[in-house]
Amino acid sequence: MVDKIFQNLLHDRAINGSHWSSLIYAHGCINKDLDRAMKIFESIATHPMSSERGLPDAVAYEAIIHVFVTHKRSDLIAEYLERLLLSNIHMTAYIANQLIKGYAAAGRIDYARHTFESMLDPPEGIAAPNNHLPHSPDEVPPPGD
Repeated sequence: MVDKIFQNLLHDRAINGSHWSSLIYAHGCINKDLDRAMKIFESIATHPMSSERGLPDAVAYEAIIHVFVTHKRSDLIAEYLERLLLSNIHMTAYIANQLIKGYAAAGRIDYARHTFESMLDPPEGIAAPNNHLPHSPDEVPPPGD
């Protein structure tokens, strides 16, 4: 059912990263289908509106990393983290939280700690805006394995 609804959305010019993220999450985390979630993520680039809308975006990357963590596949994180950084997509606190969870679950406490310590506090009184990891590639945590 979700695939049919999504196919209808694909023809809508308003499709964005949240729509892709929901589909990735549904197949990867709810249906426990890692391969399908990865195929969906990879298909984002083939959608005609992807380049115009800057897709895949941080929300789509967050979803695929969440899938990897759910499946205990931290070995897949490094490639996607590198792609995220090469795409000049700012890593959000939500992505960092998934990385921390995934690294810790894989016993990579050094990477989890580095990711955590690299996070910036938002300005006082502002919860989400500017709550990103540093924008300089030199300050981003190592991708891990």
